[in-house]
Amino acid sequence: MASTGKECSGGPARHRRSNGGCITCRIRRVNYGTEGFWGMVVLQASHVDESIKHLVIAAANLSSSNNVPFLAHYSRALQILSRSRNVDVIIILIACVLLSVCDELQNRGDSARRHILAGERILAEQDGLALGPWRDSFRIYQT
Repeated sequence: MASTGKECSGGPARHRRSNGGCITCRIRRVNYGTEGFWGMVVLQASHVDESIKHLVIAAANLSSSNNVPFLAHYSRALQILSRSRNVDVIIILIACVLLSVCDELQNRGDSARRHILAGERILAEQDGLALGPWRDSFRIYQT
C-alpha cells in the first residue's frame, strides 16, 4: 500500500476511496499508539535511520497481494539492524514497535509479543534513556 506522498488530510475513509491509504491512516484505524508517535517520532526516525525507513515501507506494503515489496523492505531492515553498532536506543525501541506491528498485521501475535518483550528488556537494562538527537523532543514521565 503506497502513500499518496501528500500530507494526509482526508483520513482513512478518503484513502480507501482513492489509492488504499497511507501508513498513518492504516495504523490509526487499528488504534496502534498515538498520532504524535506515528506522525512525529516514527517519521523523524525514518528520515535519519535506514532500518526504520525500510520497516515503515514494509508495514505500508502489508495489505498488498504482492508480498515481494514487504519481504524486500522487511529483510533489508533486519539486515541493517543486525549489522548496526552503537545505535540509539530509541531507534531500537521504534524498530521493536514496527516489527511488532508488522507481525500483528499478519496475525502473528506470538511474534509480535516477542518484539514487545524485547523492547521491554531493553528499557529495563537502561540506566538512563539515551535519546540521541531526539533528546529535546521527548518528555520522560517518571512515577
